[in-house]
Amino acid sequence: IELPDDPAGYFQDGWPVYRKIVDNNYMFHREIYGDITSFIGRRFQQRPISVLEMGCGDASQTAAALRNCRVSENDFPETLSEYAAMAEASGFSGVDPLNRYTWHRTLALVNR
Repeated sequence: IELPDDPAGYFQDGWPVYRKIVDNNYMFHREIYGDITSFIGRRFQQRPISVLEMGCGDASQTAAALRNCRVSENDFPETLSEYAAMAEASGFSGVDPLNRYTWHRTLALVNR
């Protein structure tokens, strides 16, 4: 496997293709995050949780899944994407979790 010389550029070049996949729900993001939201509500109810979210993108689906949760702390490590840093810095304001900046992420929750 040959790695790209510019990983961030490689990622950004592929972003429109990925957006098309996610926007059309080809990888079942809506169902996955619907299940995550339901699980979080049942498992943690209103207890504070810590979140470690790892992946690439802007974290909008995770933000939507956590919208009604008491998040005591979060960590969104990111190595490739400026989108995640911008979304986190803005407190996810203006992110449309249903249609725009979505992608599959790995979500780890630790009960506090």
